[in-house]
Amino acid sequence: MLVGTLFILRIIVYFRDSYRATNFGVPDLVEFIRQLDLGLVKRHINDSLFETVIQEVSERFKLPLDVLSKAVRKTWEAIETEPKYLSQYQDDFCSLLPALKQGSLSTVDDAVFLGIYDSLVRAKKPAYTAAEFQSAAKYWNREKPRIRLTFIGHSMGGFVTAQVIRILSDVFDPAAIGDSQSLEKLPPSHIGRTFLLGRLILISPDIPLTTIISGRTNFLRSALRRFEEAYLFSSEGDLALRLASTTANYFSFPASTRSHGFRLGNVSVNLPQQNVYGIVNFKQLISGKVDHLLNYISVQTLEQNTRSLQRDPSRKRDDKVNEESLAATKQDPESIADLFTYLDCTEYRDFTTYEKRHQKEINVLICEGQRSPLKFFNYAKLLKAYVDFSSDPGKGVGVDVHGGYFYGRLSNLLIYRLAFLGFQGLLDSLVFQPLTEWHSDSDAAQVDWQTKLKRAEALPKAERREEALKYFSWLCEQRKIQVAASPERYYVDVLGCNRAKVRAGILTREQHSDS
Repeated sequence: MLVGTLFILRIIVYFRDSYRATNFGVPDLVEFIRQLDLGLVKRHINDSLFETVIQEVSERFKLPLDVLSKAVRKTWEAIETEPKYLSQYQDDFCSLLPALKQGSLSTVDDAVFLGIYDSLVRAKKPAYTAAEFQSAAKYWNREKPRIRLTFIGHSMGGFVTAQVIRILSDVFDPAAIGDSQSLEKLPPSHIGRTFLLGRLILISPDIPLTTIISGRTNFLRSALRRFEEAYLFSSEGDLALRLASTTANYFSFPASTRSHGFRLGNVSVNLPQQNVYGIVNFKQLISGKVDHLLNYISVQTLEQNTRSLQRDPSRKRDDKVNEESLAATKQDPESIADLFTYLDCTEYRDFTTYEKRHQKEINVLICEGQRSPLKFFNYAKLLKAYVDFSSDPGKGVGVDVHGGYFYGRLSNLLIYRLAFLGFQGLLDSLVFQPLTEWHSDSDAAQVDWQTKLKRAEALPKAERREEALKYFSWLCEQRKIQVAASPERYYVDVLGCNRAKVRAGILTREQHSDS
């Protein structure tokens, strides 16, 4: 029995993946971002050197400025780490020419590179002092906008992303520190000297539920609230998280109840009316009476249809349902969960890129005919479908319950438009680049929407984006995606309110309507 158990755990390879993510993936990504930040700062420090060399060489050789600039940078990169080439002119520099003359520089004459090298040797090189680094950092803060970082984290990648941001975040930033009575913990989005945290898209993330709901000191809270926008794509039927991850973490994750062992990728939008799709809190958003999103999201269990993430703090501790709740007895003074927009794709139905099923509209993440909340027999059937798909995706059978988001047409579009454009850009794209190719001319509702969106082009920004938001909700409704939208997205990206004021209102549980 013991041998069989160890063999099964070896097959699952979850522990090996977790080890790799923690000890290789996280440090490697942190170091990559640090080196990228360092390289950008040093590049600015080197600008004065490059300008001097370019001016000197351009007097001798007639080359397009972009080609000459690239040649100067490539030459510097080749000799920067070689002291012998920097101290005085070396005849064996010619041995580096084949490596330099690549791509668009292949036609550049050898004499140009020799001239560049001669100028670099004679020019005054930067010393990379603390003062120079401070000056370069001010350049990225004042003269040039910081580079926005966007992270898309799927499964264990969500765990890696969260841990990386946790490490990169300055936990001693005065804006991030507060005592039990202080709610003014609003750390900036800035990371390092050149970056800021833009958008976080988590897709079936393998991180604990308590990341967004813990009433205790949350080890990821300071990191997650630094992002300007945050999105969570999840599915109740994600067996990779529900079985492998939850079972593996059962032995090590400190949880007093079963529900605490579930992962963030298993969160679902929970409403009394189960057949409501689209933006489920749309009316509350436009009315200005915003409910906190913990009232809309939950985790599904077999014993009960739902385990709410919110609970009444007046309930007694020995109440069985209260024990299984995921919220703290004392209400969390921060509303970190309200910063996320939740897209529950459990019943998501669309055209996909699954092999041999391109022209069929099917359930993307669960089996045909299944509905939320899923029961034991639904999970048994879903497990077989997942095994069938994983064994041979090319057979055209089964479903990818863990990564199907990338096969669905709408989900794929949303993931990448949110990543590259943000929510505001997504809404604008729906107006100016409507999805006409997705619907036939006989689709009366779609034709009506195209007419509305055409008229919306001439409207003021706030009115245009509110119309686009209604269209976005309609698209999700047609595809049976349930969305619990962050109030921040509505007030900032639709109405154009000040982000800092809205964020402060969310984190301190204030009303946002007057922001």
